[in-house]
Amino acid sequence: MVNLLLANSQSNVFVLVFWMIAVGVALFFVGTIFFQRKKGKQLKEELQQLDKIKQNNTEYEFVLKAMKIAVWRYDARTQSFTYENDFREGVNTYVPDDNETFSQTLTAISPSDVARVNKSFGDIVEGRTDFYHEEYQVNNLSVGASYWEESYATIVERDENGMPLKIVGTSQRIDERKELEASLVAARNKAEESDRLKTAFLANMGHEIGRP
Repeated sequence: MVNLLLANSQSNVFVLVFWMIAVGVALFFVGTIFFQRKKGKQLKEELQQLDKIKQNNTEYEFVLKAMKIAVWRYDARTQSFTYENDFREGVNTYVPDDNETFSQTLTAISPSDVARVNKSFGDIVEGRTDFYHEEYQVNNLSVGASYWEESYATIVERDENGMPLKIVGTSQRIDERKELEASLVAARNKAEESDRLKTAFLANMGHEIGRP
C-alpha cells in the first residue's frame, strides 16, 4: 500500500514537472515570437527611417547641384575647413585642402577684400554675430585665374559658454551676376554721359542762337 502511494506520488510529481517544463517551453516560444515580432517591427521602422534619410539626402544633393553650391564646415577648435558636396562650376574654382585653416584660405582672396572678409568671419567665430555673408573675389594662383564668390554661414554648435564650436556655410560662384552688375553700371554711366553731352549741346546751341 505504501509502495503504491509512493508510486502515485512520484507519478504526480513527474506529471507536475512535465507540465511545468511544457508551460515554460511554451512561454519561452511565445516570448521569443513576441520579441522577434517587436524587433521586426522596430527593424522595419528603422529601415523606413533610413530610406527617408537617404531620400532627403538625395533631394538635398539635387538642390545643391541645381544651385551650384558648395557646403563647408568650420571647426573652431582646430580652426580648419572641411568641404563637402561641392557642386560649384568652373575649371578654375579654388578648392581648399582638407583641414585648411582660415588664414590659409585668406591667401586665395583678393587683397582688396581680405580685410573685410577677415573681420566678418572673425565676428562669427568669436560669437559677436550669428551669421556671416560676404561677396569677394578669389584668385586661384594655381591656374592664374580669378572669379567672384558669395558665402553664407551660421553657427550650428556652441560650447557651455555660448562660444561657437562648429560653423556650417555655403559658397557659390557669382561671376554672371557680377558681369551683369558691371554691364548695368557701364550702361548707367554711358546714359549719364550722354545726358551731360546733350545738356551741354543744348546750352551751347541756345547761346549761339541768342547771338546777334
